[in-house]
Amino acid sequence: MSNKNNRSNQTSLIESLQCIGLEKNPCVDYSLSLMLLAYRLSKITSIDNKNIEEIREKIINDILYMSSKLSKLRLYEELDISRHRYCLSVFIDEMVMKNDAFIQSYWANNTLSSRFFNETTGGDKFFGILYKWLENPDRNKDMLEFCYACIVLGYKGKYALNEDGDNKMIYLCENIASALTPTINSDEETAFKKAYRDFKKDTFLSRRGEDVFKYSIVVLPVLIVLIVFIISFLDINNQSRNVSSHLTNKIEMITI
Repeated sequence: MSNKNNRSNQTSLIESLQCIGLEKNPCVDYSLSLMLLAYRLSKITSIDNKNIEEIREKIINDILYMSSKLSKLRLYEELDISRHRYCLSVFIDEMVMKNDAFIQSYWANNTLSSRFFNETTGGDKFFGILYKWLENPDRNKDMLEFCYACIVLGYKGKYALNEDGDNKMIYLCENIASALTPTINSDEETAFKKAYRDFKKDTFLSRRGEDVFKYSIVVLPVLIVLIVFIISFLDINNQSRNVSSHLTNKIEMITI
């Protein structure tokens, strides 16, 4: 079989994972396969620089396609779609840079964030975007859930080298959860007031029974999303040899 036919018969590395999420949040659903692929690439071994370049180009195309799909939904402003693309790009960059093979590769000097946004600051704007979305949690619910997923999956950005980096991530997750809690069955004014309460003083244990009940109802969907991620990771780990072999074979066939 010729090289041309080999390439034309290859299915997308992203599509082969067949992960579509819970179909409740397009920002998470459309990003899930890319996020899991990035996690997988952070673990893979024996990959050369040429293959990394091919994978990078495929991921770039998938990110552009994902942004196009989000735009066609007409649910989000173009600025927020661009911000979402930025956050996903720096998440993927950070994941793959956990792998020595990528640190010493073409990718290190040609990150996704530099490709899309001409930025080389290591994703510092992620948290600025997150706080911007937190200003209106009701309107930005989907984007905030996406950021929550990024942090839960290991994104730390500028806090990666901080001694209190883990605590900062926990704080941000609590902040997002606190902001999203009132967005169900609440008017905008009530949601805004509740989202910016001092959650250090207003702890889970100190709330009255009604508040605990409302909080539980909202947190349940978040827990379901986390369960989906955990199940996906367990499935990947349980079949790591098969997945690694499958991915390696695809990469080799692409670059023949």
